[in-house]
Amino acid sequence: MYVAVELARSNAYYAAWALSTDAAELPVAAAAARVAASEAFFHAAKENIQTHGGMGFTWEFDCHMYYRRAKLLALTLGSTRALEGQAHHAPRSASLKERRMDFNDSPQEAAFRREARAWLEANAERRAYPGETWKARHGETEGLARAKAWQAKKHAAGLAAITWAPEYGGRGGTPSSR
Repeated sequence: MYVAVELARSNAYYAAWALSTDAAELPVAAAAARVAASEAFFHAAKENIQTHGGMGFTWEFDCHMYYRRAKLLALTLGSTRALEGQAHHAPRSASLKERRMDFNDSPQEAAFRREARAWLEANAERRAYPGETWKARHGETEGLARAKAWQAKKHAAGLAAITWAPEYGGRGGTPSSR
């Protein structure tokens, strides 16, 4: 489910970039975003029902409503197969070089990465094993207190809400700075 949602998010960013730069591959990017988002929504709704078992189809939980909404949205926006065909047959850019995405950091992003790594090296507590939680290391009460203190420390350093707007307490960073 996570992979499907992240794929949909990635395609949405690509389509937004294509729209904002008036790129030639906008039809392909928009179709890919639509297909990925529709499939991710349907998959998440289906897994939601499975996760909740028999209760997922009752009126006591809203799981069935998301499932129906996903099906209705897919029917309303058109067939996924038709859009896949549209994306496949859409005209391509003249050269491959024009279609390449640039994954290199800007000078601001590189400076942010250096700053964040240095801060983490100086302030982060090493874990005994990957995925170790505060609760597992220190117990429930102490673990919660330490986790809250860690979030406050990250916020004070400007590293808690990196992509949020500054007026909401964030840093105003780009999605790639996450």
